[in-house]
Amino acid sequence: MNHRITCLLLGCVFVWGIAGVRAQQPAGAAAPIGGAERWYQQLIAALDGMQADLPKISQSASEAAGMYVKENLPIAAVGDRVFAFEAVGRCGGMMSIEHVNPAKQPQWKGIVLYGLQGPGLADEDARQIQLLHDRGCKIVAFGRSEWITQNAAAKAIDWAIDIHTTGPDGLFATADGKRIVPVHEAANVLALWTWTGEFVAACTREGKMPTMYRGFVFAGGQERATKIGKAKFHDIAPTPAEPLVSGQTYLRELRKCLVALHATQMNQIKEAAGMASATRAAGKKMYCLADGHTVGNMFRRPYDPGFFIELGPWSPSEVIPPLQADELLFALGYTSPFMYDIGKAGLEACSKSGICVIGAARALDEPVKTKLPKMLFIDENWPDEDCIVQFPGYDIKVLPPSGVMQLAVYEMICAEMVEPGTPAGK
Repeated sequence: MNHRITCLLLGCVFVWGIAGVRAQQPAGAAAPIGGAERWYQQLIAALDGMQADLPKISQSASEAAGMYVKENLPIAAVGDRVFAFEAVGRCGGMMSIEHVNPAKQPQWKGIVLYGLQGPGLADEDARQIQLLHDRGCKIVAFGRSEWITQNAAAKAIDWAIDIHTTGPDGLFATADGKRIVPVHEAANVLALWTWTGEFVAACTREGKMPTMYRGFVFAGGQERATKIGKAKFHDIAPTPAEPLVSGQTYLRELRKCLVALHATQMNQIKEAAGMASATRAAGKKMYCLADGHTVGNMFRRPYDPGFFIELGPWSPSEVIPPLQADELLFALGYTSPFMYDIGKAGLEACSKSGICVIGAARALDEPVKTKLPKMLFIDENWPDEDCIVQFPGYDIKVLPPSGVMQLAVYEMICAEMVEPGTPAGK
């Protein structure tokens, strides 16, 4: 019997809930709907909240864009690492956005998109926000409304973007009270791109089109960026974009991606969770080879459950350790489960070791199919170009869904490991 089948069978009989984690299911209650379903429902509720808030989001973006254009201010993403690194150097994102360390760049002054890190790091958030405010920066804070209003630096925030998550800050609590499996990180990213769409639209109404990236893994992306260079705006005057349209489009198209993931991949997500739970119960190592701006920065974070050992181009060590056949590797990829040099090394190591493999990406490419024919594959369900908004007359689509979708796959697997619902296929 191969390892994938063994893991699945063990996962189906494994007592629900990871040791040391309280899923907080009342005694005598009906079987839980499952952590993956709960996580999905909470993110959809956050999306609904932002949809209702779109006029307010658009207004704040319009005011900030006016300053950006007229005062020639720089713009940066700061705060939560998942949020900040998703914004910078990103396919479909603004080419001029920076990542600023307030303590190490004391002369920097501009518009700051600040992703709040949650109540556990509220003091750190307050210090950074106040520091940036005191030097004259304009702050756009993204987070739960109570995190913003109750923050010690709340008066230093110029615009507040509510991400509309509810309940505990992580779906589950460990025995020592640590909250794990967050929804707010994905909601922060969802809000970031919704706001960015309205910001870019407002810039076009000011007569400027910000330069935007085409992803370097897509045809012509790197050459296009080289041609544009460090230009903040394109030379040609843009077609003005109406307010609310880009935000509505992003929210609508991202919802389609999430609904498709839920409709077509939930059984695979549950199967993956069962395999991982069985491997963990057996005391064996589990690795996550994560490639992406969001998923590459979610490890070593306060809310990550720590089920997987971090690997990948964003990790401290870009080395694939010796793998064993009774272990598990989760290749959480982008256009392929295994990308770049570390991915190629990982694919070879997986093939030679016979380790149990879960793969997730936009597509399953032939080399991976050939090397790992028994791999469980999860389709991340984002479009080929990884961009879902078209501005009038612009040469590419912009604003990526993949960061949210990659987080959704990872967090739903972790949530289902803690709180299994109906077994896959039932």
